[in-house]
Amino acid sequence: MMIVRKNPKIVIPVPPEAGGIQVNKSGSKRTNNPSASVRIRLHLVFLGLALVLLTSTTLRASEVFILQSSNLEVYSEVVAGVQEVYPQAKVACLPGDPAKNDALIEQLRHFQPSAILAIGAPAASTLREKIKDIPIVYCMISDPGRYDLSGNNISGVSLKIRTQEQLQLFKKALPAIRRIGVLCDPGVSGQTIAEARTAAKDLNLLLIEKTVTRQTEIADSLNEIIWGVDALWMIPDPTVVSKESFQYLLEASISRRLPLFTFSDVFVKRGALLALAPDYPSIGRQAGQLIQKILQGQSPGGIPLVYAQGSLVINRHTAQTLNIPLASDLFKTAAKVY
Repeated sequence: MMIVRKNPKIVIPVPPEAGGIQVNKSGSKRTNNPSASVRIRLHLVFLGLALVLLTSTTLRASEVFILQSSNLEVYSEVVAGVQEVYPQAKVACLPGDPAKNDALIEQLRHFQPSAILAIGAPAASTLREKIKDIPIVYCMISDPGRYDLSGNNISGVSLKIRTQEQLQLFKKALPAIRRIGVLCDPGVSGQTIAEARTAAKDLNLLLIEKTVTRQTEIADSLNEIIWGVDALWMIPDPTVVSKESFQYLLEASISRRLPLFTFSDVFVKRGALLALAPDYPSIGRQAGQLIQKILQGQSPGGIPLVYAQGSLVINRHTAQTLNIPLASDLFKTAAKVY
């Protein structure tokens, strides 16, 4: 519920001996008590002060504070999206030294925000631990459950894009694909894979999974599935994803003339065919809209997790190298084409 702090009532005493106002011969007004004009000026000063207090209190009640985990460039894109909803939102960065977190939290409390947006896991975890009485909205976190980001005053936008939306895009881009190979660590990406199985079945796709528990298993695991799939899919699994593993998957996909789907425009720029990648300004707008709902009275803890909106990214050169004829309307809807 949005709380508007009421302005304290200001009482201005008027002594009984206050003089009246008379009109002189020239028609102008004068007071028969010199102190009356002073009291009038004081009254106007107090009235102005009351208006200032009322205005500042109302503004404080609707202001938003943004706490970034660091100064990453993508975080700035998120902030720009939030400020489309809350132009006056103030921004701070989590100190590099955890010992300074308490001082920052005290400064934040002094600001008296109506809601706080945490960008990234360190900022969200710090706020969840130290603040229980101010609504917190988080974003730019792939797996909120890993950080126990739950509570009556917490809600958020996941960095993850729904697996169903990703598979729908892959199917639209290449209608002939049937079997999609994916390497994953079930202990890390079990929920994502379970969702993908259901979505694949609905789209008449078959997910060919191979378990990986360490980076050294990637080459052998990929060799076991690559001969029986129509495409490869790299999901945001921290056990699997690294600069080296991506390069290995990319080279294998080009060698076998298989499309490589991924989750980041960075990997598409480096050679993957396409991705439904997070749209960072849109994530900021989604977070701002969540804050609006909370300030309009919804309980943060009762709002379901919001999934990030994605944008299509395509590597035209890779499509040409693999001789994959992507539809022209796909390029028209893409946010980026490399």
